[in-house]
Amino acid sequence: STVFLHVGQCGNQIGSMFWEEMIKSDDISTHKLTKGSVTIPSTVSYRLLSGSIPCILVDNEPKPVKIFSTNLRKQIISRNVITGQRGSSNNWGSGYRDTEGIFDVVMETMRKTTEQCDCFMGSIIFHSIAGGTGSGLTSRLVESLREQYPLQYIMCVCITPFSTGETALQHYNSLLCLSHLQSYTDCILVLHNDDIMKQSITGRQQSVSLIDM
Repeated sequence: STVFLHVGQCGNQIGSMFWEEMIKSDDISTHKLTKGSVTIPSTVSYRLLSGSIPCILVDNEPKPVKIFSTNLRKQIISRNVITGQRGSSNNWGSGYRDTEGIFDVVMETMRKTTEQCDCFMGSIIFHSIAGGTGSGLTSRLVESLREQYPLQYIMCVCITPFSTGETALQHYNSLLCLSHLQSYTDCILVLHNDDIMKQSITGRQQSVSLIDM
């Protein structure tokens, strides 16, 4: 089993679309294949033993996690939604130092979630490397996850900022975050905002939605 962490505004925006698509596969995952006298699932279920979605929503302010639909929120354990109140001001240092005091809560929630997995194999983190929470808090999380779960894999799906600029500190945030990811994770999947936008608007004249991206 894998536990998914959605960190920061970008991580939660991607997470809402990701889980909408995953839930659509539920009907497929319940189909059975018969091999001889043994009936086995056609695919491996991603859910916890309780039936809940194995994800943790994290941000230093409450607004980003509200992007998850009501239907999705009902399938997420309530304690797995962890927010602060003020944000990280797009500063890696604020996210890393955990100025909102949510780091310990996230790690304790991670422990409780892994205990509900039939066989915990690792974690996947969705985040941006431009903002303060996505870069700073994620950097601290991968450090601790590597220490707490040394045999389980850590994969990060990170979004790079637009080359034209998103925040004043985006280059510093990106450099510091990527340094930590290289040191503590097993796999880094880098998605470039510029490339995603170009692919999304090809042949389109109207505005592009998040699901298109």
